[in-house]
Amino acid sequence: GSDFIDMADHAAPGHVLAIANAGAVVGYGGARPAQIIKINHRGIASTIKPATRIIQDNGPGARLGGQIAGINAAMTAADKNLVHMLRPQLGDRGRRDDLNIHSLPFYRSQKPDTSAPNLWEKNVSNNSSHNIDRDRLVDLYRTMRRIRAFEEAAEKASLAGLVGGAVHLSIGQEAVAAGVCANLRRTDQITTTHRGHGHCIAKGTDPGAMMLELFGKEGGTCGGKGGSMHIADFDVGMLGANGVVAAGIPIAVGAAHGAKLLGEDRVVVCFFGDGAINRGPFMEGLNWATVFQLPVLFVCEHNGFASTTHSDAVTGGGGANARAESLGLEAFEVDGNDVAAVDGLVGDLIPRIRGGGGPMFLSARTYRLKGHTSVDPALYRDQEHAASQWDGDPLVRAADELRRLGLGDSDLTAIDSAAVGEMVRVAEAADAADTPALEHAFADIQDIGAPVWEAQS
Repeated sequence: GSDFIDMADHAAPGHVLAIANAGAVVGYGGARPAQIIKINHRGIASTIKPATRIIQDNGPGARLGGQIAGINAAMTAADKNLVHMLRPQLGDRGRRDDLNIHSLPFYRSQKPDTSAPNLWEKNVSNNSSHNIDRDRLVDLYRTMRRIRAFEEAAEKASLAGLVGGAVHLSIGQEAVAAGVCANLRRTDQITTTHRGHGHCIAKGTDPGAMMLELFGKEGGTCGGKGGSMHIADFDVGMLGANGVVAAGIPIAVGAAHGAKLLGEDRVVVCFFGDGAINRGPFMEGLNWATVFQLPVLFVCEHNGFASTTHSDAVTGGGGANARAESLGLEAFEVDGNDVAAVDGLVGDLIPRIRGGGGPMFLSARTYRLKGHTSVDPALYRDQEHAASQWDGDPLVRAADELRRLGLGDSDLTAIDSAAVGEMVRVAEAADAADTPALEHAFADIQDIGAPVWEAQS
Protein backbone atom coordinates (compact mmCIF):
# COMPACT_ATOMS: atom_id res chain seq x y z
CA GLY A 1 0.00 0.00 0.00
CA SER A 2 2.96 2.38 -0.22
CA ASP A 3 2.50 3.20 -3.91
CA PHE A 4 -0.16 5.85 -4.37
CA ILE A 5 -1.60 8.57 -6.52
CA ASP A 6 -1.61 12.08 -5.09
CA MET A 7 -5.09 13.42 -5.62
CA ALA A 8 -5.50 16.21 -8.15
CA ASP A 9 -9.09 16.77 -7.02
CA HIS A 10 -8.77 19.47 -4.36
CA ALA A 11 -12.42 18.98 -3.42
CA ALA A 12 -11.60 15.42 -2.38
CA PRO A 13 -8.07 15.53 -0.90
CA GLY A 14 -6.37 12.35 0.17
CA HIS A 15 -4.52 9.43 -1.31
CA VAL A 16 -5.81 6.55 -3.39
CA LEU A 17 -3.99 3.35 -4.15
CA ALA A 18 -4.74 3.04 -7.88
CA ILE A 19 -3.38 -0.01 -9.61
CA ALA A 20 -3.81 -0.75 -13.29
CA ASN A 21 -5.65 -3.77 -14.60
CA ALA A 22 -3.33 -6.77 -14.55
CA GLY A 23 -4.45 -7.74 -18.05
CA ALA A 24 -2.15 -6.87 -20.90
CA VAL A 25 -2.96 -3.86 -23.02
CA VAL A 26 -2.96 -4.95 -26.61
CA GLY A 27 -2.58 -2.57 -29.53
CA TYR A 28 -1.73 -3.10 -33.16
CA GLY A 29 1.77 -4.50 -33.20
CA GLY A 30 1.88 -6.18 -29.79
CA ALA A 31 1.05 -5.91 -26.13
CA ARG A 32 2.33 -4.15 -23.06
CA PRO A 33 1.97 -5.17 -19.43
CA ALA A 34 -0.31 -3.11 -17.24
CA GLN A 35 1.50 -0.91 -14.74
CA ILE A 36 0.73 1.31 -11.77
CA ILE A 37 0.31 4.94 -12.74
CA LYS A 38 1.56 7.58 -10.32
CA ILE A 39 0.22 11.11 -10.71
CA ASN A 40 1.31 14.09 -8.67
CA HIS A 41 -0.78 17.14 -7.92
CA ARG A 42 0.34 18.78 -11.18
CA GLY A 43 -1.18 15.94 -13.20
CA ILE A 44 2.18 14.50 -14.34
CA ALA A 45 2.02 10.74 -14.79
CA SER A 46 4.78 8.21 -14.36
CA THR A 47 4.72 4.43 -14.38
CA ILE A 48 5.89 2.17 -11.59
CA LYS A 49 5.72 -1.58 -11.05
CA PRO A 50 2.84 -3.90 -11.99
CA ALA A 51 0.59 -5.15 -9.20
CA THR A 52 -2.85 -6.60 -8.51
CA ARG A 53 -6.03 -5.25 -10.12
CA ILE A 54 -7.67 -3.08 -7.48
CA ILE A 55 -8.38 0.52 -6.62
CA GLN A 56 -8.73 1.03 -2.90
CA ASP A 57 -9.95 4.27 -1.40
CA ASN A 58 -8.19 4.71 1.94
CA GLY A 59 -10.43 7.53 3.15
CA PRO A 60 -12.98 6.09 5.56
CA GLY A 61 -16.47 6.82 4.33
CA ALA A 62 -15.25 8.67 1.22
CA ARG A 63 -16.88 7.70 -2.02
CA LEU A 64 -14.74 6.28 -4.79
CA GLY A 65 -16.63 8.13 -7.52
CA GLY A 66 -15.24 11.47 -6.43
CA GLN A 67 -11.74 10.07 -6.13
CA ILE A 68 -11.89 8.62 -9.65
CA ALA A 69 -13.13 11.94 -10.99
CA GLY A 70 -9.99 13.56 -9.61
CA ILE A 71 -7.76 10.86 -11.03
CA ASN A 72 -9.57 11.15 -14.36
CA ALA A 73 -8.93 14.89 -14.53
CA ALA A 74 -5.23 14.47 -13.80
CA MET A 75 -4.72 11.53 -16.12
CA THR A 76 -6.58 13.17 -18.98
CA ALA A 77 -4.08 15.99 -18.81
CA ALA A 78 -1.17 13.57 -18.59
CA ASP A 79 -1.97 10.57 -20.75
CA LYS A 80 -5.45 9.71 -22.04
CA ASN A 81 -4.31 6.14 -22.65
CA LEU A 82 -4.17 5.44 -18.95
CA VAL A 83 -7.59 6.50 -17.73
CA HIS A 84 -9.38 3.27 -18.57
CA MET A 85 -6.86 1.16 -16.69
CA LEU A 86 -8.46 2.05 -13.32
CA ARG A 87 -11.42 0.10 -12.01
CA PRO A 88 -13.37 0.38 -8.77
CA GLN A 89 -13.12 -2.32 -6.16
CA LEU A 90 -16.24 -4.49 -6.01
CA GLY A 91 -18.84 -2.89 -3.79
CA ASP A 92 -17.85 0.72 -4.41
CA ARG A 93 -20.40 2.82 -6.19
CA GLY A 94 -18.06 4.53 -8.66
CA ARG A 95 -19.30 3.85 -12.20
CA ARG A 96 -17.08 2.94 -15.11
CA ASP A 97 -18.85 5.75 -16.96
CA ASP A 98 -16.68 8.13 -14.93
CA LEU A 99 -13.51 6.73 -16.47
CA ASN A 100 -14.17 8.17 -19.94
CA ILE A 101 -13.59 4.75 -21.47
CA HIS A 102 -15.31 5.83 -24.67
CA SER A 103 -12.20 7.55 -26.02
CA LEU A 104 -9.89 4.54 -25.97
CA PRO A 105 -7.67 4.28 -29.08
CA PHE A 106 -6.83 0.60 -28.66
CA TYR A 107 -8.27 -2.70 -27.52
CA ARG A 108 -7.31 -4.79 -24.52
CA SER A 109 -6.90 -8.52 -24.19
CA GLN A 110 -7.59 -9.69 -20.69
CA LYS A 111 -5.04 -12.46 -21.00
CA PRO A 112 -1.54 -11.16 -20.18
CA ASP A 113 1.10 -11.65 -22.85
CA THR A 114 4.45 -11.01 -21.25
CA SER A 115 6.34 -12.14 -24.34
CA ALA A 116 5.03 -9.26 -26.45
CA PRO A 117 6.96 -6.00 -26.80
CA ASN A 118 6.28 -3.17 -24.37
CA LEU A 119 4.08 -0.57 -26.04
CA TRP A 120 3.38 1.45 -22.91
CA GLU A 121 4.95 4.53 -24.47
CA LYS A 122 2.78 4.28 -27.59
CA ASN A 123 1.38 7.73 -28.35
CA VAL A 124 -2.38 8.17 -28.20
CA SER A 125 -2.36 9.58 -31.73
CA ASN A 126 -0.99 6.32 -33.11
CA ASN A 127 -4.32 4.62 -32.81
CA SER A 128 -5.93 2.09 -35.12
CA SER A 129 -7.58 4.72 -37.31
CA HIS A 130 -4.15 5.85 -38.47
CA ASN A 131 -3.43 2.37 -39.85
CA ILE A 132 -6.52 1.96 -42.00
CA ASP A 133 -6.82 2.40 -45.73
CA ARG A 134 -8.90 5.45 -46.64
CA ASP A 135 -11.16 3.55 -49.03
CA ARG A 136 -11.85 0.99 -46.33
CA LEU A 137 -12.74 3.72 -43.86
CA VAL A 138 -14.98 5.40 -46.44
CA ASP A 139 -16.93 2.14 -46.82
CA LEU A 140 -17.25 1.80 -43.05
CA TYR A 141 -18.36 5.41 -42.70
CA ARG A 142 -20.97 4.93 -45.44
CA THR A 143 -22.39 1.90 -43.61
CA MET A 144 -22.54 3.81 -40.34
CA ARG A 145 -24.18 6.79 -42.01
CA ARG A 146 -26.84 4.56 -43.58
CA ILE A 147 -27.55 3.00 -40.18
CA ARG A 148 -27.82 6.43 -38.54
CA ALA A 149 -30.13 7.71 -41.26
CA PHE A 150 -32.35 4.63 -40.96
CA GLU A 151 -32.58 5.04 -37.19
CA GLU A 152 -33.44 8.72 -37.48
CA ALA A 153 -36.17 7.94 -40.04
CA ALA A 154 -37.51 5.15 -37.83
CA GLU A 155 -37.51 7.44 -34.80
CA LYS A 156 -39.44 10.10 -36.69
CA ALA A 157 -41.98 7.56 -37.90
CA SER A 158 -42.37 6.09 -34.42
CA LEU A 159 -42.99 9.47 -32.83
CA ALA A 160 -45.54 10.20 -35.55
CA GLY A 161 -47.47 7.06 -34.63
CA LEU A 162 -46.73 5.28 -37.90
CA VAL A 163 -44.87 2.33 -36.32
CA GLY A 164 -46.61 -0.21 -34.13
CA GLY A 165 -44.71 -1.44 -31.09
CA ALA A 166 -41.46 -0.31 -29.54
CA VAL A 167 -38.50 0.93 -31.55
CA HIS A 168 -35.07 0.57 -29.93
CA LEU A 169 -32.52 2.84 -31.58
CA SER A 170 -28.83 2.02 -31.95
CA ILE A 171 -27.76 5.64 -32.48
CA GLY A 172 -24.23 5.92 -31.11
CA GLN A 173 -23.44 2.22 -31.55
CA GLU A 174 -23.06 2.13 -35.34
CA ALA A 175 -19.30 1.47 -35.30
CA VAL A 176 -19.76 -1.95 -33.72
CA ALA A 177 -22.19 -3.18 -36.35
CA ALA A 178 -20.21 -1.73 -39.25
CA GLY A 179 -16.79 -2.80 -38.00
CA VAL A 180 -17.82 -6.37 -37.21
CA CYS A 181 -19.97 -7.14 -40.25
CA ALA A 182 -17.42 -5.71 -42.69
CA ASN A 183 -15.35 -8.80 -41.96
CA LEU A 184 -18.10 -11.34 -42.63
CA ARG A 185 -19.05 -13.24 -45.75
CA ARG A 186 -22.61 -13.30 -47.01
CA THR A 187 -22.81 -16.95 -45.93
CA ASP A 188 -21.73 -16.13 -42.37
CA GLN A 189 -24.58 -15.69 -39.93
CA ILE A 190 -25.50 -13.29 -37.14
CA THR A 191 -28.07 -13.03 -34.39
CA THR A 192 -29.02 -9.72 -32.89
CA THR A 193 -31.23 -8.09 -30.28
CA HIS A 194 -34.21 -5.79 -29.92
CA ARG A 195 -31.69 -3.02 -30.84
CA GLY A 196 -30.69 -4.69 -34.08
CA HIS A 197 -31.42 -2.40 -37.04
CA GLY A 198 -27.75 -1.53 -37.45
CA HIS A 199 -26.61 -5.15 -37.51
CA CYS A 200 -29.22 -5.97 -40.15
CA ILE A 201 -28.14 -3.15 -42.45
CA ALA A 202 -24.43 -3.87 -41.95
CA LYS A 203 -25.02 -7.54 -42.83
CA GLY A 204 -26.82 -6.59 -46.03
CA THR A 205 -30.54 -6.62 -45.30
CA ASP A 206 -32.55 -4.31 -47.57
CA PRO A 207 -33.54 -1.22 -45.51
CA GLY A 208 -36.67 -0.86 -47.64
CA ALA A 209 -37.93 -4.27 -46.52
CA MET A 210 -36.88 -3.43 -42.97
CA MET A 211 -38.88 -0.21 -42.93
CA LEU A 212 -41.91 -2.02 -44.38
CA GLU A 213 -41.58 -4.46 -41.49
CA LEU A 214 -41.52 -1.63 -38.95
CA PHE A 215 -44.66 -0.16 -40.51
CA GLY A 216 -46.35 -3.59 -40.49
CA LYS A 217 -46.76 -3.49 -44.23
CA GLU A 218 -46.79 -6.03 -47.05
CA GLY A 219 -43.29 -6.77 -48.33
CA GLY A 220 -41.62 -6.46 -44.95
CA THR A 221 -38.79 -8.82 -44.09
CA CYS A 222 -41.26 -10.94 -42.09
CA GLY A 223 -44.39 -9.99 -43.99
CA GLY A 224 -45.13 -7.14 -41.61
CA LYS A 225 -45.71 -9.52 -38.69
CA GLY A 226 -42.52 -9.11 -36.71
CA GLY A 227 -41.96 -5.41 -36.45
CA SER A 228 -38.81 -3.71 -35.26
CA MET A 229 -37.71 -6.36 -32.77
CA HIS A 230 -38.10 -9.43 -34.98
CA ILE A 231 -36.44 -8.67 -38.30
CA ALA A 232 -34.90 -11.71 -39.98
CA ASP A 233 -33.31 -12.16 -43.39
CA PHE A 234 -31.91 -15.62 -43.99
CA ASP A 235 -30.70 -14.66 -47.48
CA VAL A 236 -27.88 -12.61 -45.95
CA GLY A 237 -27.38 -14.78 -42.88
CA MET A 238 -29.41 -12.58 -40.50
CA LEU A 239 -30.99 -15.24 -38.32
CA GLY A 240 -33.19 -12.82 -36.46
CA ALA A 241 -33.52 -10.04 -33.97
CA ASN A 242 -35.07 -11.00 -30.66
CA GLY A 243 -37.22 -9.17 -28.15
CA VAL A 244 -36.06 -11.42 -25.30
CA VAL A 245 -32.77 -10.34 -23.71
CA ALA A 246 -30.01 -12.94 -24.31
CA ALA A 247 -32.31 -15.18 -26.36
CA GLY A 248 -30.15 -14.80 -29.47
CA ILE A 249 -27.18 -16.44 -27.74
CA PRO A 250 -28.38 -20.08 -27.83
CA ILE A 251 -29.66 -19.53 -31.38
CA ALA A 252 -26.21 -18.40 -32.49
CA VAL A 253 -24.57 -21.30 -30.70
CA GLY A 254 -26.97 -23.73 -32.35
CA ALA A 255 -26.20 -22.27 -35.78
CA ALA A 256 -22.47 -22.53 -35.08
CA HIS A 257 -22.84 -26.14 -33.97
CA GLY A 258 -24.75 -26.87 -37.16
CA ALA A 259 -21.94 -25.38 -39.23
CA LYS A 260 -19.40 -27.55 -37.43
CA LEU A 261 -21.45 -30.73 -37.87
CA LEU A 262 -21.87 -29.98 -41.59
CA GLY A 263 -18.17 -29.28 -42.00
CA GLU A 264 -18.85 -25.76 -43.31
CA ASP A 265 -16.50 -22.86 -42.71
CA ARG A 266 -19.25 -20.47 -41.67
CA VAL A 267 -18.72 -18.17 -38.72
CA VAL A 268 -21.59 -17.01 -36.53
CA VAL A 269 -21.52 -13.65 -34.75
CA CYS A 270 -23.78 -13.16 -31.76
CA PHE A 271 -24.57 -9.56 -30.76
CA PHE A 272 -26.00 -8.76 -27.34
CA GLY A 273 -25.87 -6.02 -24.73
CA ASP A 274 -24.27 -5.91 -21.30
CA GLY A 275 -27.66 -6.54 -19.70
CA ALA A 276 -27.66 -10.02 -21.27
CA ILE A 277 -24.65 -11.24 -19.30
CA ASN A 278 -26.79 -11.55 -16.18
CA ARG A 279 -29.23 -13.97 -17.79
CA GLY A 280 -29.00 -17.74 -17.94
CA PRO A 281 -28.60 -18.16 -21.71
CA PHE A 282 -25.30 -16.25 -21.52
CA MET A 283 -23.66 -18.92 -19.37
CA GLU A 284 -25.34 -21.80 -21.15
CA GLY A 285 -24.44 -20.54 -24.60
CA LEU A 286 -20.81 -19.70 -23.86
CA ASN A 287 -20.35 -22.99 -22.02
CA TRP A 288 -21.72 -25.03 -24.93
CA ALA A 289 -19.65 -23.08 -27.43
CA THR A 290 -16.40 -23.67 -25.57
CA VAL A 291 -17.11 -27.34 -24.79
CA PHE A 292 -17.62 -28.07 -28.49
CA GLN A 293 -15.17 -25.41 -29.74
CA LEU A 294 -17.73 -23.82 -32.03
CA PRO A 295 -17.05 -21.13 -34.67
CA VAL A 296 -18.80 -18.23 -32.96
CA LEU A 297 -17.77 -14.71 -32.00
CA PHE A 298 -19.71 -13.30 -29.06
CA VAL A 299 -19.94 -9.50 -29.26
CA CYS A 300 -21.10 -7.68 -26.15
CA GLU A 301 -22.14 -4.11 -26.98
CA HIS A 302 -21.33 -2.61 -23.61
CA ASN A 303 -23.32 0.63 -23.65
CA GLY A 304 -23.52 0.88 -19.86
CA PHE A 305 -27.24 0.19 -19.51
CA ALA A 306 -29.58 -2.73 -19.08
CA SER A 307 -32.74 -1.01 -20.25
CA THR A 308 -32.99 1.84 -17.71
CA THR A 309 -30.52 0.49 -15.15
CA HIS A 310 -26.77 1.03 -14.99
CA SER A 311 -25.52 -2.44 -15.86
CA ASP A 312 -22.50 -2.19 -13.57
CA ALA A 313 -24.80 -1.58 -10.60
CA VAL A 314 -26.40 -5.01 -11.05
CA THR A 315 -23.36 -7.00 -12.23
CA GLY A 316 -21.15 -8.82 -9.76
CA GLY A 317 -17.55 -9.84 -10.26
CA GLY A 318 -15.28 -8.76 -13.08
CA GLY A 319 -17.96 -8.37 -15.73
CA ALA A 320 -18.48 -9.83 -19.19
CA ASN A 321 -14.90 -10.63 -20.17
CA ALA A 322 -14.06 -12.18 -16.80
CA ARG A 323 -17.09 -14.45 -17.10
CA ALA A 324 -16.18 -15.42 -20.66
CA GLU A 325 -12.63 -16.25 -19.60
CA SER A 326 -13.90 -18.33 -16.68
CA LEU A 327 -15.61 -20.52 -19.29
CA GLY A 328 -12.45 -20.87 -21.34
CA LEU A 329 -12.95 -18.25 -24.05
CA GLU A 330 -10.27 -15.81 -25.11
CA ALA A 331 -11.70 -12.37 -24.42
CA PHE A 332 -10.90 -8.96 -25.89
CA GLU A 333 -12.04 -5.40 -25.33
CA VAL A 334 -12.27 -2.70 -27.97
CA ASP A 335 -13.24 0.95 -28.19
CA GLY A 336 -16.63 0.41 -29.78
CA ASN A 337 -16.83 4.01 -30.97
CA ASP A 338 -13.71 3.63 -33.14
CA VAL A 339 -14.89 1.82 -36.25
CA ALA A 340 -11.33 1.26 -37.46
CA ALA A 341 -10.37 -0.36 -34.16
CA VAL A 342 -13.39 -2.67 -34.31
CA ASP A 343 -12.70 -3.51 -37.95
CA GLY A 344 -9.03 -4.19 -37.29
CA LEU A 345 -9.54 -6.43 -34.29
CA VAL A 346 -12.43 -8.41 -35.75
CA GLY A 347 -10.45 -8.75 -38.97
CA ASP A 348 -7.85 -10.61 -36.89
CA LEU A 349 -10.32 -12.72 -34.90
CA ILE A 350 -12.65 -13.98 -37.65
CA PRO A 351 -9.95 -15.90 -39.60
CA ARG A 352 -8.82 -17.54 -36.37
CA ILE A 353 -12.35 -18.63 -35.56
CA ARG A 354 -12.98 -19.78 -39.14
CA GLY A 355 -9.77 -21.78 -39.06
CA GLY A 356 -10.85 -23.83 -36.05
CA GLY A 357 -9.65 -21.58 -33.24
CA GLY A 358 -12.86 -22.00 -31.29
CA PRO A 359 -15.22 -19.38 -29.86
CA MET A 360 -13.98 -15.93 -28.87
CA PHE A 361 -15.44 -13.03 -26.95
CA LEU A 362 -15.36 -9.30 -27.66
CA SER A 363 -16.60 -6.53 -25.40
CA ALA A 364 -17.12 -3.30 -27.35
CA ARG A 365 -17.37 -0.24 -25.13
CA THR A 366 -19.86 2.22 -26.58
CA TYR A 367 -22.76 4.43 -25.51
CA ARG A 368 -26.46 4.47 -26.31
CA LEU A 369 -26.95 8.12 -27.24
CA LYS A 370 -30.75 7.83 -27.22
CA GLY A 371 -33.13 6.39 -24.64
CA HIS A 372 -34.06 2.74 -24.30
CA THR A 373 -36.84 3.24 -26.86
CA SER A 374 -37.74 6.01 -29.27
CA VAL A 375 -40.16 7.48 -26.74
CA ASP A 376 -37.85 7.23 -23.72
CA PRO A 377 -36.44 10.62 -22.58
CA ALA A 378 -33.87 8.74 -20.45
CA LEU A 379 -34.31 10.98 -17.42
CA TYR A 380 -32.72 8.25 -15.28
CA ARG A 381 -29.34 9.22 -16.73
CA ASP A 382 -27.12 12.04 -15.59
CA GLN A 383 -28.05 14.55 -18.29
CA GLU A 384 -24.72 16.36 -18.32
CA HIS A 385 -22.83 13.10 -18.70
CA ALA A 386 -25.22 11.85 -21.40
CA ALA A 387 -24.82 15.10 -23.38
CA SER A 388 -21.03 14.82 -23.18
CA GLN A 389 -21.11 11.41 -24.85
CA TRP A 390 -22.05 13.02 -28.16
CA ASP A 391 -18.43 14.19 -28.23
CA GLY A 392 -17.50 10.56 -28.86
CA ASP A 393 -20.05 10.06 -31.66
CA PRO A 394 -18.49 7.33 -33.85
CA LEU A 395 -19.62 9.05 -37.05
CA VAL A 396 -17.93 12.31 -36.07
CA ARG A 397 -14.76 10.47 -35.12
CA ALA A 398 -14.67 8.59 -38.42
CA ALA A 399 -15.37 11.77 -40.39
CA ASP A 400 -12.53 13.56 -38.61
CA GLU A 401 -10.17 10.73 -39.46
CA LEU A 402 -11.26 10.78 -43.09
CA ARG A 403 -10.50 14.47 -43.26
CA ARG A 404 -7.06 13.74 -41.85
CA LEU A 405 -6.63 11.18 -44.60
CA GLY A 406 -7.46 13.79 -47.22
CA LEU A 407 -11.17 13.30 -47.90
CA GLY A 408 -12.90 16.60 -48.55
CA ASP A 409 -15.96 17.93 -46.78
CA SER A 410 -17.88 17.81 -50.04
CA ASP A 411 -17.26 14.06 -50.28
CA LEU A 412 -18.47 13.54 -46.73
CA THR A 413 -21.54 15.68 -47.40
CA ALA A 414 -22.30 13.59 -50.48
CA ILE A 415 -22.19 10.39 -48.42
CA ASP A 416 -24.39 11.92 -45.73
CA SER A 417 -26.93 13.25 -48.22
CA ALA A 418 -27.14 9.95 -50.09
CA ALA A 419 -27.79 8.05 -46.85
CA VAL A 420 -30.44 10.46 -45.61
CA GLY A 421 -32.14 10.58 -49.00
CA GLU A 422 -32.23 6.78 -49.22
CA MET A 423 -33.89 6.40 -45.84
CA VAL A 424 -36.37 9.21 -46.36
CA ARG A 425 -37.48 7.43 -49.52
CA VAL A 426 -37.85 4.03 -47.84
CA ALA A 427 -39.90 5.60 -45.04
CA GLU A 428 -42.18 7.33 -47.53
CA ALA A 429 -42.58 4.10 -49.48
CA ALA A 430 -43.40 2.17 -46.31
CA ASP A 431 -46.02 4.72 -45.33
CA ALA A 432 -47.65 4.43 -48.74
CA ALA A 433 -47.47 0.62 -48.94
CA ASP A 434 -50.42 -1.70 -48.54
CA THR A 435 -51.35 -3.43 -45.32
CA PRO A 436 -51.22 -7.24 -45.65
CA ALA A 437 -54.49 -8.98 -46.46
CA LEU A 438 -56.34 -10.28 -43.41
CA GLU A 439 -55.94 -13.92 -44.42
CA HIS A 440 -52.16 -13.45 -44.27
CA ALA A 441 -52.48 -13.44 -40.47
CA PHE A 442 -53.09 -17.19 -40.61
CA ALA A 443 -50.05 -17.98 -42.75
CA ASP A 444 -46.76 -19.18 -41.26
CA ILE A 445 -48.59 -20.77 -38.32
CA GLN A 446 -48.27 -24.40 -37.30
CA ASP A 447 -51.74 -25.82 -37.77
CA ILE A 448 -51.11 -29.57 -37.52
CA GLY A 449 -50.04 -31.82 -34.70
CA ALA A 450 -51.68 -29.92 -31.87
CA PRO A 451 -50.96 -31.95 -28.68
CA VAL A 452 -54.64 -32.23 -27.70
CA TRP A 453 -55.54 -33.78 -31.05
CA GLU A 454 -52.68 -36.24 -30.84
CA ALA A 455 -53.78 -37.27 -27.36
CA GLN A 456 -57.31 -38.01 -28.58
CA SER A 457 -56.22 -40.04 -31.59
